[in-house]
This record gives sequence, structure tokens and C-alpha cells, in this order.
Amino acid sequence: MPKKFLEKGLQILLKRQTNILSAAFVIMGTVVIAQLLGLVRQRLLVAIFGASNILGVYLASSRLPDFLFQLIIAGALSSAFIPVFSEYLGKDKKEDACRMGSSLLVMGLIIFSFVSLLLFIFAPFFSKLMAPGFSLDQISLMASLMRIIILGELFFIIAT
Repeated sequence: MPKKFLEKGLQILLKRQTNILSAAFVIMGTVVIAQLLGLVRQRLLVAIFGASNILGVYLASSRLPDFLFQLIIAGALSSAFIPVFSEYLGKDKKEDACRMGSSLLVMGLIIFSFVSLLLFIFAPFFSKLMAPGFSLDQISLMASLMRIIILGELFFIIAT
């Protein structure tokens, strides 16, 4: 049964989406799965590290990079890219769709790179702002982790 479920799910994900509604459902489904996997990740972190200061610093340091990624990349993808791309494909304008997709991805990469650079430079300031009760060592660790996380997300965008 799980094998059949996975095969069906893969067929749905890999099938060409011809209208906006089916594309929206595929995106919604992947977002729900991602949120569930995030919940599992959080539970595993708490199970392994407990309610420690280090886990608190890690969780605090990942908030801003994750928010920026969701706002700049995921938000642009779901609100601008999918509807316009689907419309172009529906009108058999594949070349225009690819050109628009490339332009949007490059623009998103440039914006995210600029914001990442600012966050990288001002990570200690944002760390103090986001976690005023942390000690200086925790702020320093949080700034370092924030820099690593934002670079990881930047490389993730470049890879896709």
C-alpha cells in the first residue's frame, strides 16, 4: 500500500500541470508535506538536544533566514511565477514561459543575494535584536549560525 501511494504521488507531481488549479494543488500538497517534515525535524531536535540553550540558539538563528527565504523566494514562486508560467504554457508560448521563468529566478537570486549579504554583515545586530535575553556567547553563536544558514539557503537557490 505505501508503495502504491508513493507511485501515485510521484505520478501526480511529475505530470505536466495544464491549468492553474492543478498546479496550485500540487504546490499546496508539497507545502503541506514540507510543513509536516519540519514538524518531524523539530521533534527530533527536541528529542536529541532537549530544552537546551544550544537548541534555543539554533532555533532563534534560523528564524530570520527562513523568513527571508519564504518571503522572497517561496512567496514570489507561489504568487507570481506559477500563475504567469501556467498562463504562458496554456497559450503554447513555451519560449516566453522559459524566458519569464529565467528572469524571475535571476531577479529572485539577485534580491536574495543582496538581502543575504546585509544579513551576513549585520548578523550580530539582528541576533541581539531578535534575542535580547541571550548572553554575549549565545549572541555570538547565534550570529555565526545565522550566517551559515543564510549561506546554505543562498547555495540552495543557486543549485535550483
